[in-house]
Amino acid sequence: MSSESTDWKERSIRSLKEAIRFFSNKGKLERELWVSRTFLTRTGIAFERSELQAAEEPIDVQFRGARFQIKEAMPEGRKRQLEYSEELAKAERAKEHAELLRGYTPIELTGQQIFRICSAYSEKLVSEAAYGPREMAGIDLLVYVNYPDHHELKPHSGTINASPFRSVSYISNRYASVIYAAASAPSWLIAAVGVVSDVRPGEDDD
Repeated sequence: MSSESTDWKERSIRSLKEAIRFFSNKGKLERELWVSRTFLTRTGIAFERSELQAAEEPIDVQFRGARFQIKEAMPEGRKRQLEYSEELAKAERAKEHAELLRGYTPIELTGQQIFRICSAYSEKLVSEAAYGPREMAGIDLLVYVNYPDHHELKPHSGTINASPFRSVSYISNRYASVIYAAASAPSWLIAAVGVVSDVRPGEDDD
């Protein structure tokens, strides 16, 4: 079998191994920085990569006064690492590229649903007392709404009236928005409340 004919296998294995690493504990900071950069790029904030700094808990990333705590919201019951591990095993066993192909039937996910997922996630953290009141008052919550195989449509510029967090924002696989910011939040976050930004070409290339 020629090297050209097995390129698909090598690429699949390499990609899956990278995904497993990226979403592991070892990839936590890299993942948090990626979410932060994507949020800033999508909302039109120009920045240098060096401006984003790792911080001590309960803060993950600091940027121009923002103190991001980054969380990920996924479909209930999804076991991502198990999925990737099973896909990797399948790729390693595969003899033909067709064995790795799968059907794709996207599920519609509206901007209003994305907003509700973010809002509900922030409320869940409050109800679980994940952070104390003083901690939340200094946290800018940034939720990555990661729903694979969903087709996102109909942006929704919803906001919430109040939150114990200093601010609440989200990125999804398409949109980004700040849905709440207290008066004590950085001015650039306050200015972005209620504005929904769409994915930008090349945003992963920074």
